[in-house]
Amino acid sequence: MDTLSNRDDTMEQKTERRKQMVFKNVILEKEEAVKWAEYFDEKYGDHGGATGDYRTWGGMTVNKDKSMFIRKKWVNHEDPNEIELYYFWHGYLFSVDVRQVWGDDDLEAWEFSRLMSYPRFNYSSGIHLPEELIKDKEQILQDFKTAMVTYGRKGIGISGYEKLDPPLPHIQIRVGDKVY
Repeated sequence: MDTLSNRDDTMEQKTERRKQMVFKNVILEKEEAVKWAEYFDEKYGDHGGATGDYRTWGGMTVNKDKSMFIRKKWVNHEDPNEIELYYFWHGYLFSVDVRQVWGDDDLEAWEFSRLMSYPRFNYSSGIHLPEELIKDKEQILQDFKTAMVTYGRKGIGISGYEKLDPPLPHIQIRVGDKVY
């Protein structure tokens, strides 16, 4: 598995990586959504919650080679600024609890409260990575930020919605006292 941590890449390799990082909001056809559901059902079984339900994967913010994506999992209806997301990163599925931070006119930041990997659930605040990914923490968070620029304010819902929710190149990802 490519850990994306090689700092000695050639210019050609870096250019290719940037091409693969291009994200877009997509609505999946049922067949494609079923493939994602079957993949997660096979990988996590009962530990995946709704990951085996094809309706979970109807729309997502995904990169070109489908090695990374963001998908809304849950919104706190008592406080709609609290959102839980699925974050898929090179074969690893994470649950991410974030909070929207709004400025006067627009969404300014997504503030992390928790990131945990499936199926190892750890419900305490903070970043909880499998041991083999600890060295990739910065890259995981940088890639998350890149995806969230395209995700926008609300992610993808129905076809045409992306015109109402344009990319946010200024968005910040706040993790503790660090800003991405």
